[in-house]
Amino acid sequence: MFVPDEEEDIIRCICGIPRDEGLMIQCERCLVWQHCECVKADASAASYHCEVCVSREVDYEIPLDEYTEHGHR
Repeated sequence: MFVPDEEEDIIRCICGIPRDEGLMIQCERCLVWQHCECVKADASAASYHCEVCVSREVDYEIPLDEYTEHGHR
């Protein structure tokens, strides 16, 4: 079982991708990081709690851009 160091950030996003990509937001209670786009969070919000710490319905369908950054469909 993986046990992170106390100083190591933990990424637990609903998308399942454990990488620091794009704008991230941290839960104030459990300190996990999530992608703002995935959880539809406002990065400028004064506080944020993840769906585990504050139970709420989560839309697991993550919107994708119609085109990639290189212009491909």
